[in-house]
Amino acid sequence: MRSLHDKRNKTQKVFRGWDYSEIIEWMDVEYKDSYFKIIKYRLNVFYKTIKRALRDLFKNKYLDKDDRENQETKRALNYLMMNLDNSSSEIQEKCKIKVEGLRTYVTKLSNNRKSYIYPLWKGLSEIESDCEFVKYVSFFLESLWD
Repeated sequence: MRSLHDKRNKTQKVFRGWDYSEIIEWMDVEYKDSYFKIIKYRLNVFYKTIKRALRDLFKNKYLDKDDRENQETKRALNYLMMNLDNSSSEIQEKCKIKVEGLRTYVTKLSNNRKSYIYPLWKGLSEIESDCEFVKYVSFFLESLWD
């Protein structure tokens, strides 16, 4: 059996690099994993996965004040959407007052015609359904103050 580096195997005129198997053969390395290396590798992967999961689990602790306020506002908007759909008339009236306040704010944003995002606010302020309006406000919440 000929080596991969044998001149009779060469079809290229210009050297374009070796792949890993050629480098291993050229260096006369026999690469075999021991059980210890395999277990160490798997434990390392497990440790990184657990570390990432724990970081995501306690992510709220490390958020700054603005991020926490955005999350709380989105929760409030979701609560508002749920109450608009299925609740008593008294709760719906309280929710409608809050939705009207949001509409007023978005309408004020749409009055600024110099902004490049003016068409978005204009269209958003013209949505008639309260539930749909609140849903889209929650989508664009972070950009309401830009």
